[in-house]
Amino acid sequence: HSGSRVGPVSRRAKMLSTHMAGTTFRVRPARLSEVAAVAKLWHATYFDQVGADQLPEPLQCERRELALYSPRVASMADAGTLLVAVNGSAADELVGFANLKLRGDGAGELEHFFVAASARGTGCSAALLAAAETMLCATPDFWRSSNRHRTESSVGGPAVYLHCMQGNAPAIRFYERCGFQRAGPVVHHVAMSGGTWPLTLLRMEKAAASPHIGPPVMEWSESIAGDEVVA
Repeated sequence: HSGSRVGPVSRRAKMLSTHMAGTTFRVRPARLSEVAAVAKLWHATYFDQVGADQLPEPLQCERRELALYSPRVASMADAGTLLVAVNGSAADELVGFANLKLRGDGAGELEHFFVAASARGTGCSAALLAAAETMLCATPDFWRSSNRHRTESSVGGPAVYLHCMQGNAPAIRFYERCGFQRAGPVVHHVAMSGGTWPLTLLRMEKAAASPHIGPPVMEWSESIAGDEVVA
């Protein structure tokens, strides 16, 4: 992938705490010391995605190798674009992560979003997603890029977007409950050793919150917390 840095999220906002279903989840910038833990979580949850077992065999084989993930996570953490969700009730157990990317077309991408099986259905996914949107929309470069490119989107203005597998119905329902809408299938070039692999994925978009009025408040509810999402 190519694109501009979002900018170190550690400079954009303080750690967010969300109390949900008797559990405290904290969303904060990842630490370099957590690279191995994030890589392990990514590896453990990658094939939880509905449809991951239908990926081309070369891509499946590579994604099963734990060693693949650490260099990519280290790059994200070093760029300051990686957020993690930790369970404050379990000695900061890492339960999710999200990586943000500012694209050259003026849109902001939620590039990676994974939550541990133990934290699904608790509201952790909604809290992490809301924090990622907040961080991205609080970045001045996002608005400068959006205004410069004026990319047309399905939401009629600057957008936050993501990709997910077209058959991943649980993830699609979750994102729709969180305000995203389907923008249609796109060919997405997934990074792998030696280059990329073209996959047809579903692009989903959400209008970016203006920095002048602040990001929308994501209130936890049973309809959102009942997710089983791995994007």
